[in-house]
Amino acid sequence: MAQRMGAPVTRKSLRPPARGFPMPRQPRGSLAFPTALSSGLAAGCFAYPAWPSRFNFRRYVYPALIGYVMHQGLVVPLDEGDSRVRILVIGSGFGSYAMAPVYQSHGCEVEVVSPRDGEAVSSAMAGEFDLVSIHSPPFMHKDHVLLALSHGKPVLCDKPFGLDEVEARAMRDAARESGSLNFLNCEFRMKPTHRKMKELVEAGAVGKPVHIHLNFFSNGLRGREHRWLNDRELGGGWIGAYGSHFVDTLRWFFGSEIADCGGLTRVDTRMRPGPDGGEAASTAEDAYSAWFLMANGGTANIDSCYSGPVPIAPRMTIIGSDGALELVGETQLFVRRAIVEEPGVTLTRDERIRRAVGADTPDEVITFPPNHGETHEPALTPWLAKVLQAVRDGRQITPDFEEGVVMADALALWRSNAVRL
Repeated sequence: MAQRMGAPVTRKSLRPPARGFPMPRQPRGSLAFPTALSSGLAAGCFAYPAWPSRFNFRRYVYPALIGYVMHQGLVVPLDEGDSRVRILVIGSGFGSYAMAPVYQSHGCEVEVVSPRDGEAVSSAMAGEFDLVSIHSPPFMHKDHVLLALSHGKPVLCDKPFGLDEVEARAMRDAARESGSLNFLNCEFRMKPTHRKMKELVEAGAVGKPVHIHLNFFSNGLRGREHRWLNDRELGGGWIGAYGSHFVDTLRWFFGSEIADCGGLTRVDTRMRPGPDGGEAASTAEDAYSAWFLMANGGTANIDSCYSGPVPIAPRMTIIGSDGALELVGETQLFVRRAIVEEPGVTLTRDERIRRAVGADTPDEVITFPPNHGETHEPALTPWLAKVLQAVRDGRQITPDFEEGVVMADALALWRSNAVRL
């Protein structure tokens, strides 16, 4: 598994920090069963606390029982006396540097496995984990998700959720059949800035959302060597990597589905250093301008690139029927409410022009502290806290694989309608 620093290894285990919440070991044979099962089984041999010391209850009995319960469509919550959650992270990039540390900060026991080491992945999947967190490249999503589900494991899968809508449906259907908990990694919903904007929208601060606009320009891919993200056939491209977040953002803020979309895509960096020392051609877009029409009549557009010359502070605007929200650089949120003319007062021509073309002082400015740590941590920390609690409770939450299919359909529509430059 490729680490951010140091020599590459295939697997690593991360123990929770000493300051994490206490994680007592679960007694042998102590399981939390649904009532219908506990009356017979748990009261008998399964709840018996004095199994022979050499009998590995978790290895032989526990997996078989969980498999049966999952097959029956039931979900077993973790023992309330055992606060540990054991996480298997499949991913040597984002999974390793972003996801694993946040899981660890929540007190989890984490093991990270390279997605390209098939033997290590298969071996780890058969282990004792409460959640498999999949962050492999999109062309590997389906195989890893289906393998985890075949072992009866709850699964969190990153977006864009497979290569296409066909693979997305296969993963969704397998999760339905297994009865396993499933989660889609759309952490942007949990950004502090996005949560505040959602709160203001739901409170009617700017009326009904009418239009959403986003500018995001960065140089994250500039000068980097060719890899799967630059290969269209492997699920690469800035639509899947970042556009998937925008699709989810639109659905979340509008409370509606995407009815139509289109736009332009381009490849700003066409040739990159290849793995063999030569050059490799990029076939996946690294920039686009796109428009969206929602089923409820709302509209949106995004202009973004990830291989530009310099990064520019992102700007997101929500135009409502009675005002607007403007987020600049993830640190300042401007709230502007519509000016209501007093009865009987007629504005001069100059005043009307001034109000029409000039940005007046906002009614409210909400500031957020700058993030000096890993970029995704402010969103991942609250999101994974929700996921971990759902795993402990044996409770399904959204976004899940059902929403993953909706996302995949929207991305397919976007790609098919876009003009490739």
